[in-house]
Amino acid sequence: PHPIKSWGELLNRRLNSERARVYSLTHAALPNTPLVFVEIALAPRIFASIDHVFTHLDNNNSNNTNGDLFTAATFYSITSTQPGLSGLDLGADLLHRVVNGPLLRDFPDLKHCATISPIPGFLSFLSTLLFHRSPPPPHHCNHAPPPQTQTPWSKVIGTDKDAAHGKVRENLRLVVKKLRLLDSERQARMKPLEWSELVEMIAQHREQLMTLCAQYLIHAKRRGRALDAVANFHFRNGAELASIHFDADRCARRMHESAAIMASYEYALDPNTVAARAAAYEIDGTIAISARVESSLTQVPTTQLF
Repeated sequence: PHPIKSWGELLNRRLNSERARVYSLTHAALPNTPLVFVEIALAPRIFASIDHVFTHLDNNNSNNTNGDLFTAATFYSITSTQPGLSGLDLGADLLHRVVNGPLLRDFPDLKHCATISPIPGFLSFLSTLLFHRSPPPPHHCNHAPPPQTQTPWSKVIGTDKDAAHGKVRENLRLVVKKLRLLDSERQARMKPLEWSELVEMIAQHREQLMTLCAQYLIHAKRRGRALDAVANFHFRNGAELASIHFDADRCARRMHESAAIMASYEYALDPNTVAARAAAYEIDGTIAISARVESSLTQVPTTQLF
């Protein structure tokens, strides 16, 4: 979830807007308490960053607030309020109810429903690849890359003896080390120049980070399912990995987790498509990815990664 800083922000920015919707799931036992709620930004397109979401909501007085122009719904926060119910898929239940209920009823021109989601395990995984001599072995994946790129993780990232790519590898180690130490307090203490230098270091390795992130989301597995918890949640519920966004959220937590990279998981408006994708993932781990994400897997040849 994206933290609510105050009640004023909740009421003025996230609720008091023709471009925003908040839906909740409740139970008769707790009639005045939402068990889980989802926050949605309505626009002509799916957003690629959290800043873009809030800028859009803040500009509520512009002319394009007519619901007929809202052809895309970005689910930018899903929040559970009851830790004791964490074992239940309440978020998934709410998402399916919303997509197939009030959203399409109120916005019949809607064409796309997608999230902008964190990737909480990416830098932890990348840190393992960069700093450990024995990276995790490749895992079975039913959406495999072309044969020429079917190599163990150790070959994808190179080795310390690989002089040709050693400099890039060292630079990425430095970036990951800085980001893994980052928290909100450290971020607040950073001088503007220090912060700018860190952002620039990340930007210099955009292609490598984006390719590695795509490989992580698609090919890093635990027991045949996506290693990343958020990715696993959406794949399990029938979503497609639609896009991966660079520089999507510069808050300390997202920088620490994923170098500010986020992902969009799209839920088809046809419930049968969603159900078929969920079933395929449940049966053998097959996942749906867009052509855009698939192309990013080979955007940087593996020989150029490190």
